Amino acid sequence: EGRAILERIEALYRGGSHELDAWFGAVLDALDDAGYGDALIAFTSDHGEAFGEHRTIYHGDSVHEEEVHVALILRGPGIAPGIYADAVSLVDLAPTFAHLADIPPAPAWIGESLLAKNRSARPIGTFSTNQTGLVPHKPFAIYVDEHKVIGLTNEGALEDGIEEAYRMASDPDELRSLATEDWARAVFEDWRAELDAWLDPRAKSPWLELSPTELENLEAMGYFGK
Repeated sequence: EGRAILERIEALYRGGSHELDAWFGAVLDALDDAGYGDALIAFTSDHGEAFGEHRTIYHGDSVHEEEVHVALILRGPGIAPGIYADAVSLVDLAPTFAHLADIPPAPAWIGESLLAKNRSARPIGTFSTNQTGLVPHKPFAIYVDEHKVIGLTNEGALEDGIEEAYRMASDPDELRSLATEDWARAVFEDWRAELDAWLDPRAKSPWLELSPTELENLEAMGYFGK
């Protein structure tokens, strides 16, 4: 019965995705009709959803593909039509916008324009949000070519062990971990300096005091574990 309920929820989720896709097309058509067809449009998401994969539902601390592999759509002048399967990161968006505006990227940015002619071969990283003091162990993943290695951070610092590793070209659903293979350790060690740099905050997070109404609204959306 539980599996049937989960399948029903997933079907509703996919139906909502199809509806959103249709409305997004309508928005683009409306912009064209209004004379804004040359506007830069970026459409993406901060996470996906799990429906039982890797014993997880919805979204949370996982860095498996069902939660981190999201769509990224760009439309505007200078962007050639096409579908690309390259692994990119949301940190690439700001440098891409700067590229299109013909302004230099900020020195602190770690991403790279998706439209650069000679994009460097570089790893891509994804991290579970670090909430210091709540859950100290948080997963991260690093992608290098077809390889994906998953490890843990502890209070914002790398742990030494490797939790999982996958060859994405042959195992896109991450069903068979290869964490004990030599290449997995090599990926982690070769790019450890970059991982440490990514974990270094670019700005100090401000402390915000939320009003009772704001807290109530967040709880209604499912945050704070409720």
